[in-house]
Amino acid sequence: MKTYIMMFSIANLIAGGPIYNTNKIRVLEEEGWNVIVFPTDSGKIYMKPLEKYNNRACSFLNFSPYIFKNKTIDCFMNEMTSKIPKSNELIIETGTDFTALWGELLAKKIGARHIVMFLDEKNDRVNAYTAPFYEFKYKRNELYSISEKSLLHIFEPFFNIENPEKNVWNAWCSNVVADIDSDMKSNLPRTDFMIGSIGRLDKPFVDNIIKGVCSFAKNHHELNIGMCFFGGADKKTISKIELEFSEYTNIDLYISGYIWPIPQDIFDIFDVFISGAGSANVSANMGITTIDMDVITNCPVGFIDNPTNFHCTQLQDKKNSLETYLTAVLLNQNIPEIRDQMTVENKWETICADFKQQISQIESIETSLDYFDTSSLFDHKRFRRIQFVLVHLLGYKQFLLIRKFYNKLRKIE
Repeated sequence: MKTYIMMFSIANLIAGGPIYNTNKIRVLEEEGWNVIVFPTDSGKIYMKPLEKYNNRACSFLNFSPYIFKNKTIDCFMNEMTSKIPKSNELIIETGTDFTALWGELLAKKIGARHIVMFLDEKNDRVNAYTAPFYEFKYKRNELYSISEKSLLHIFEPFFNIENPEKNVWNAWCSNVVADIDSDMKSNLPRTDFMIGSIGRLDKPFVDNIIKGVCSFAKNHHELNIGMCFFGGADKKTISKIELEFSEYTNIDLYISGYIWPIPQDIFDIFDVFISGAGSANVSANMGITTIDMDVITNCPVGFIDNPTNFHCTQLQDKKNSLETYLTAVLLNQNIPEIRDQMTVENKWETICADFKQQISQIESIETSLDYFDTSSLFDHKRFRRIQFVLVHLLGYKQFLLIRKFYNKLRKIE
């Protein structure tokens, strides 16, 4: 038996991570792997394939092992190993900072190969104190990222990365469109120009999308503009967005909330989309002019003209503002041709081939199994020290209750 173990968030949101993991699980199972998922949470499931993992949350995966006593860590390890059958081949894949630390501990316990496929674009919990672990993984060909830019941005301040393209995997998460029955299209606004955006609304670049659209609307008050967000966030974030747009009488705002899949028939009424990361490829593959937002700088990268290669065409404008891009496409009809669009069928074939290649790459790693002790790895964040003290004084269950109460207070603010 070949067993592939994954740890990730499955509930209460739609994001690139869960979509990527759902795609990978499907391919792995088609290839005969026994896939075991240790979810970091439970709750409302938006993606049907993940429903079978609900109500099995390993909540401790949301925290650094550092805050727990060794005895407690051993209990968590035993809890996970009891669910893993005897296997000829064992691979663990993790995608976030804390799950990576736990994945390394579990890998040592069961003798597995542990791959860190870092799904974050930015992460300040990778610092001088935690970097030795990631350098250890990198030198063993066990560290990958979603893009060269993210790989270098997160890790290069702490250790040298040679040939970064070798440590980049496609985190396929843009196959989110389907030909389904839906009344969404009839609920969308009808305006002079329709602007769309796909992805979570708590991404940092969303603020720049709002500013850019509002600035365009202010300077062209004679035009009616539909601004449609296909994504969700917490109530506080959504209320803030609604408030910002409420000042503009010529903007008609629509927020879908978390949605999966996106109905295919909505795209033909849009003039332009503004999104970041993998979400930007969704509308480009549908043939809609798409402005890609940089997930590091939060500024426009350009118009996507080749979604297969994720290539962009930049405007020759020093300002490089989002309003400039909107003016170019909506008023000046400066629209780049989109080449090499992928059909839904071709995209899935590409995803399958790519994931199979990733698995082959893992299986061909020549370094012998070795592990980094992450149980006491401390990022020297003050908040982590507070968590350490609370867990050691009160125990894990009481700590969770305090944290739950604290999070409720933050939402009220």
